[in-house]
This record gives sequence, structure tokens and C-alpha cells, in this order.
Amino acid sequence: MLPTADVLDSVIFDSDITGAFADGCVWVQMGTIGVEATVRVRDRLAAQRCGVGSDRGDRRGAPGVRRPRP
Repeated sequence: MLPTADVLDSVIFDSDITGAFADGCVWVQMGTIGVEATVRVRDRLAAQRCGVGSDRGDRRGAPGVRRPRP
């Protein structure tokens, strides 16, 4: 788990780790980077790697985030 959005950006995009993602893989954001940063990274990832999905990102405990569906 990475501590900030800047660190996440560095690891995923600056190191070109996206090249190692298989088509159809799912990126699961489990850190505390916030909703806006999660959406930004998700969209950037989707633009660079078609076929890479992400989880819904709505987890318990984060203010302003939808709760998981039952």
C-alpha cells in the first residue's frame, strides 16, 4: 500500500509498471489517497492501458464515499 497520490503516481506511471499489467487485470486502490486522486489515476491508467479495469473504490470509512452495495 502506498501512502500518497504522488507516490502512487511515481510507482505506477514514472516507473512504467503499467507495461507489466496484463490485459483484463484489475487495479485495486486500497490506500488513503482520496476519491479525487483515485479517479484521476483510474482515468490515466485506462487511457494508457486499454483493458485494465479498476475496482469501484467505494470503501467504508472514507468520508464522502458511497458504501458498498449489499
